Amino acid sequence: VGAAGFELANGLLDAFVATVNDVARSVNSSTPPTARSRKLINLLPSSCRRINDPAWCSSAYVRLIAILDYITSMTDHHAVSLYKKIKGISIASNL
Repeated sequence: VGAAGFELANGLLDAFVATVNDVARSVNSSTPPTARSRKLINLLPSSCRRINDPAWCSSAYVRLIAILDYITSMTDHHAVSLYKKIKGISIASNL
């Protein structure tokens, strides 16, 4: 995988960390998240989008750990597939 693996990991982290931070900000400030965040949050498992959990909403660390746990548990195939969906390389019907 080499250099492509770094791009893949960075791409997933960039997208999902920005998404959960935007969603948490929207919960805390009662402003809507961006359209991109509303789409991407649905690609995450419930363990990564605990918007009713005060610790999740108030702690970037808690959100980051949840995202890291999710990404590191992915198979290579799933990570590549998800990266393609996020980057628009593969158009998904559920995105």
